[in-house]
Amino acid sequence: MRAYTIWTLVVLALSFGHDGMSRNSVTRLLILAYLGLTLWIGRRFRPQGGATLFIGSCLLGSLAVEFFYMFSRPVFPSLLFQSGDSALVLLHKTLVDWSFTAPAYVVIYAVFWRLLARYQYSLTEYVLIFSAGQALGDGNAFFMAQPAMLLLIPYVMLNYQAINVLPYLWVRDRLTGQARRGRWIVPLLVIPITYLVMGACIQVAGKICGWRP
Repeated sequence: MRAYTIWTLVVLALSFGHDGMSRNSVTRLLILAYLGLTLWIGRRFRPQGGATLFIGSCLLGSLAVEFFYMFSRPVFPSLLFQSGDSALVLLHKTLVDWSFTAPAYVVIYAVFWRLLARYQYSLTEYVLIFSAGQALGDGNAFFMAQPAMLLLIPYVMLNYQAINVLPYLWVRDRLTGQARRGRWIVPLLVIPITYLVMGACIQVAGKICGWRP
């Protein structure tokens, strides 16, 4: 985990050094602040629950990160926050983004729950494997076109660690998964496939509804 932490810090330093205070940097700083907030909350609150708590809290985290991405890369380019947008327009754009992404996140984290119910993971395994699966699913086309950019994958993984680490900490004592064979490779296959399917559904729905060309 120490090596991964150093890797992440190097990638972040390279990113901020390259982008300066761009829209991407604003999004990244908001995500880092949110990650810090979730770690602070995790030390003080321990709600009890199972699937509903896990999926629901992951969904709330996902919506927060989606909001941060409204400044740089919303689900559809037409929803990007602009400097002249009124508060009402910003709210409308955010709600449109959430209406497309929230159902997909419910499905994605339901898949997470099924994996956690079947396989046993340490905290380190969960943090690295599941966020890597999400990063590969979210950035599949980008990484396939530029495989060398996998060296920067912690930049993307951080998005999902900010979302789903705290929910895992809340429910891990209730998980009954076993140390079965394939527990490392299955999430790296199933999660990207789930992202591909959900991403295609979002794009088709966006086209039908007129939010993408």
